[in-house]
Amino acid sequence: MNEFSKLPRLFIEAECLPDKEVVLSKNQSHYVQNVLRLSIGDFLRVFDGCNGECLAHIIRGGKQTEIQIQKVLRSQENDMGPWLFFCPLKKTAMDFLIEKATEIGVSTLCPVLTDRTIVRSLNVEKIQAHLIEAAEQSERLDIPRLLPLTPLKNIFKVLPDTIPLYFCQERSTAPHIGSVDYHPQRAALIGPEGGFTDQEIEMLLKNPRVHPVSLGKNILRAETAALYALSHLA
Repeated sequence: MNEFSKLPRLFIEAECLPDKEVVLSKNQSHYVQNVLRLSIGDFLRVFDGCNGECLAHIIRGGKQTEIQIQKVLRSQENDMGPWLFFCPLKKTAMDFLIEKATEIGVSTLCPVLTDRTIVRSLNVEKIQAHLIEAAEQSERLDIPRLLPLTPLKNIFKVLPDTIPLYFCQERSTAPHIGSVDYHPQRAALIGPEGGFTDQEIEMLLKNPRVHPVSLGKNILRAETAALYALSHLA
């Protein structure tokens, strides 16, 4: 822990480079002044997802707070976190999944439509806000990437050829996810609340990039299954 580790932390859209002056958004200005109670001369940490974490101080208040970036505190790290393919969930479970997956270290999130997917639309703006908030709080240097809602049959069009997919299959004789030798980059697929159909399972298992794995003998809720898988893959 260094002398700056307890300073408030904020994600900014502008490039995080020393000596650069950045005007915060209206919402961020409100947060900095009215929630964090910071004023001119106070310090905070900022990051943009690309250039590491920097020390900055406030140089102007008012409706639009302005900061000046001083120096780099932590250099950007290479992104090698796992991908997660998951079916959209209801609000509370979805919020929980997004927050915890970010904390664990997921690099890319891809919501998937299957035959039994119940929630079939997403509030992308709200999810993005949750991703940013979780990254700010968990000391991440990047924001997980959120891909568009994708039909199950099309997931291999968005997953790079070099990344294998670990298919988390309930009630199967597949090896436990904790016993698998993982590829340096990897992805997990979690099914909907009602599980995959036989046709979907057959389609997945025909693909040589798919590696079926078990999450244990118990039936897990979708959000629990996703986080259990990520805890092994991250």
